[in-house]
Amino acid sequence: MRKLLVALVVLVGLLVAADRVTVHYVDKALADRMQESGHLSNRPTVDVEGFPFLTQAFSGRYDRTVVHIKDETRSGLTISRLDVTVIDARIPLSKVRSTTDVPVRDLEAIAVLSYYELGRRSGIAGLTVRAQRGKVKVTGRVAGVSATLAATVRLDGDRVVVSTLRGLLDFSVRIPALPYGLRLKAASAQEDGVHLTASSGPTVLSARSST
Repeated sequence: MRKLLVALVVLVGLLVAADRVTVHYVDKALADRMQESGHLSNRPTVDVEGFPFLTQAFSGRYDRTVVHIKDETRSGLTISRLDVTVIDARIPLSKVRSTTDVPVRDLEAIAVLSYYELGRRSGIAGLTVRAQRGKVKVTGRVAGVSATLAATVRLDGDRVVVSTLRGLLDFSVRIPALPYGLRLKAASAQEDGVHLTASSGPTVLSARSST
């Protein structure tokens, strides 16, 4: 009985080790495709969710994978953080090392635009934007006098629109095309910046694709 228990413990240990090794290879493959498909300047970090992982690996289907991209610059505008959830990625285990195309059912993303970057791209000299107690405050000069005004943030097409009292310090910032064909859906003001939600629908992460 003791020998059986020892054998079971060893077997479980080997399965866990194999599980973690496979996770590493798949994470790397997805990170490669995400970087190449998105033409990213920085390598993303990838976390394939779910345990045990081997059941997903054997099926070649990964239900939910979270990808984190930091400080991505597009047309002069820096997105401080881009979190992408990959839904239903398909990578056959036999092609993990060699695959160049990864079909996915959907990509759901949150892009974070810092208030510093928002103010820098406003086109208004000396203007600053910050979060304060759950609201957005804009500081700039009105008729030669420094003023701090409450503001609202919304999305209008591909532009983040910041509206202040009586339009005194209104401005908008165009958001360049995001990677993977992500389409902007909404904008909301959070403590760390403006959060832009986006999604892609069915797509293919490919080493040969363009933004």
